[in-house]
Amino acid sequence: MGRGASKELKELVVRWHTVDGRSVGEIVDISGYSRSFVYKVLSCWRLYGAVDNPLAYRSGRPPALTAAQVREVLEYVDRHPTTYLDELQD
Repeated sequence: MGRGASKELKELVVRWHTVDGRSVGEIVDISGYSRSFVYKVLSCWRLYGAVDNPLAYRSGRPPALTAAQVREVLEYVDRHPTTYLDELQD
């Protein structure tokens, strides 16, 4: 249940089930997610009150750039599409 679906999409699964009263089968049909994925999201919601397991830790190296820095680079590249990588690194 890691990288495949965003937090917003997982929250939508929970809303469909808890607020709209949809069954797991209906959620599978309208979302295209697997039955096991829907059950995992709902299980995390029941256990932790969140769509992701807060006790799971992120493995691997932390990102070199923050989300704000990535946004800044993308905006710069949008404004200056002919920029070379070495110019960005300065």
